[in-house]
Amino acid sequence: MDADAILAAHAGLGGVLRDSRGRAECGAAQRTVLEPNSNWTLDYGEEKCRLLRTFGTGADQTLLYFEQFAPSDSAAMTVAGPAVRRFSYAGKIGVRFGPRDAEVHDVEVDRGKFGSFGAALLVTSLSLDAMPEESADQEAQQESSFETEGLPHIAESDVAGVEWLSLSRRNSEVVLPLPGFKEAMALVNDCTLDLVRHWDLDPEEHKTMTRMAQPVNLREIAERLQRSYSSAAVRAGEQADLSIRIIVNADGSIATCSVTEATITKYITTSACEEFGSRAMFAPAENADGEPMKSYYDTRIIYRTD
Repeated sequence: MDADAILAAHAGLGGVLRDSRGRAECGAAQRTVLEPNSNWTLDYGEEKCRLLRTFGTGADQTLLYFEQFAPSDSAAMTVAGPAVRRFSYAGKIGVRFGPRDAEVHDVEVDRGKFGSFGAALLVTSLSLDAMPEESADQEAQQESSFETEGLPHIAESDVAGVEWLSLSRRNSEVVLPLPGFKEAMALVNDCTLDLVRHWDLDPEEHKTMTRMAQPVNLREIAERLQRSYSSAAVRAGEQADLSIRIIVNADGSIATCSVTEATITKYITTSACEEFGSRAMFAPAENADGEPMKSYYDTRIIYRTD
């Protein structure tokens, strides 16, 4: 599906609802509901897929967008605007996709600014499935994460029950209604499948793969990348999110490597592709018959000063 077809397809996925803003106060608690003022828009890029929508009007206008750099059941999320300024101090925030999620989940966020919208909350990776329980066995969880039933994607059954997104901390809550969320996420799946095709990989073979490409010495690479954080960036308090994608051949060798900036920085540079290219070892992906196949490995590199 090309970009024009994607944008045409999303045109009917929900529009403006009722009033643009509603507040309810109970004691010291404050709840703000910002209604959509646009349809969903999908940015069908060569390196990533970005789904966005705006909410509220005038000075209250708020931006929400989800980004994927490869097929996945999770996405990076950014919410920007005056409504989230109250969450601009340190600490986690509560996230709930309702009414699907029975509970609020504490999520680690970064704070920043996004153009004219101002204050922004950034989540590096947010599960779009029902929030999973944390596992005490981190190594077993990491190992099993490479096992798969086909290409990772956002399951329709998981997002069908999502009607709104709630962000909360202490006595403040911001609610963003999400009409057409299931249909919009289906288009994100189409977009990321097209990324696989763009990387000269076989989308049909990936739909039935049983194991994803896995680095076998990731800790060594991560430690080397951590040491590459420049002193100028540290002094400037500069932070960054980078997405790295490696095409892994069926014999485990690296075909290509590329890095995409999720944030624009002045001092931070990365030698990620050099480190992966010269030192990384991969177990290749496996197809439906358990045979090695050419595929990709995608991960985020996060530089933080704290």
